[in-house]
Amino acid sequence: MHVDFAVVGAGPAGAHIAGALARTGFKVALVEQYGRGRDKPCGGLIDLALWDMLGSARNGLPAWPIRGTAVFSLGTNHITFRSEKTRSYAVFRSELDTLLSDRAEQCGANLLENTKVRGIKYNDSGVRLINGNGTAITSDMVVGADGTYSIVARSANLRPEVGHSELIFCLVSEFPLGQSRLEREIEDINTIEVYMLGGLGYGWVIPKGDYVNIGCGQAYDHLQNSNELWRKFLRTLHRHSRFVYTKIPRPKGYFYRSLKGPVVRTYADRTVLLGDAAGFANNLSGEGIWPAIQSADIALPVLERAFTNGDYSTSALELYEKNWKRRFQSEFIRKQKLLQLITQISIIRKGFLGRLIGVQAWSEGETFDRALQFIKDHKELYYMLNEVYQHRNAAVVVLPKLKKKLPSFALDYFGTSLYRRLRGEQPNY
Repeated sequence: MHVDFAVVGAGPAGAHIAGALARTGFKVALVEQYGRGRDKPCGGLIDLALWDMLGSARNGLPAWPIRGTAVFSLGTNHITFRSEKTRSYAVFRSELDTLLSDRAEQCGANLLENTKVRGIKYNDSGVRLINGNGTAITSDMVVGADGTYSIVARSANLRPEVGHSELIFCLVSEFPLGQSRLEREIEDINTIEVYMLGGLGYGWVIPKGDYVNIGCGQAYDHLQNSNELWRKFLRTLHRHSRFVYTKIPRPKGYFYRSLKGPVVRTYADRTVLLGDAAGFANNLSGEGIWPAIQSADIALPVLERAFTNGDYSTSALELYEKNWKRRFQSEFIRKQKLLQLITQISIIRKGFLGRLIGVQAWSEGETFDRALQFIKDHKELYYMLNEVYQHRNAAVVVLPKLKKKLPSFALDYFGTSLYRRLRGEQPNY
């Protein structure tokens, strides 16, 4: 079989770009290792922009609006941010993937299910995909949308191997519970819950009507034992009176590349990488569906021009990387800096400042617990943060105000503690 474009991976990025290319008139093969609608471990939150992009096709997609986020510490503290408007939607990942694959087929893409790509060969005339079932596909170009361990990335020498320091390991269990039972278990059925587990670990609870999605993750080079991570998360849930008497099904595990942002280079001769294959997952939340769709939209005009000009060289495809960097690299950098700050909490706590104000004995969990209480006690800070949560554009206006206010908040917090300590009193945090 010969096609203009071979797309490896029928997840959100692959299905989206395959459909867009086929709709334009190109011959496209969409190669998927598994069957349509497989159970893929995932939180299943989608951005409002993606919801709008789906248009009328979303009418058949089960989805539940999310209007709030509650953040829980390792202790007993938590704080909730809410919006009157919907901030995102919770969906079943298998349903979303099926919807996007069906759309790609309807646009004219040739979907090849249960077809594993075993090897990719490059030559002057094109690309040859060697499949596990003995068939082969030749194309002018290959699009890698095949996840964290992308064979396309390895074959094009864009990412020979994935280091442990780049990965997040997650465990997730999605199961039916009944909406009435779920309403008794959590704060609100339109609010997701996020749990800080320490050591670059976190957990979540995402309500989905009669179902609930429960999961946790941790930086892989900080992970000692996956079973202990899951048990630690369950203990934290129980501490906050969540699912104490619920039998939670055994979780499924998966990896995604996020800690260091996108790969060094996302294009090569006759090749581009999209979605998880390129490392386009949110550094903090791990959300990768919307970044995957965005990367496909950015690549589309570059691929069209490459075909029109008959030029699939690195110099012709370099524009793809320039464009995605212009679109969202600054966001990756900001979140990377925030992630680094979070990882340095223990260093700060044990350093000179920690000894000075008497917090060197605090654990990571206790530090975060007290930080949440501080935000709750300072209503002005809470309202500013909640305003950012409610309105995305408000971040442009609110964050500069917050930056100016932080020194006074910090002085109030640490200054009072230091004053009490110097007087020989017990710091009142």
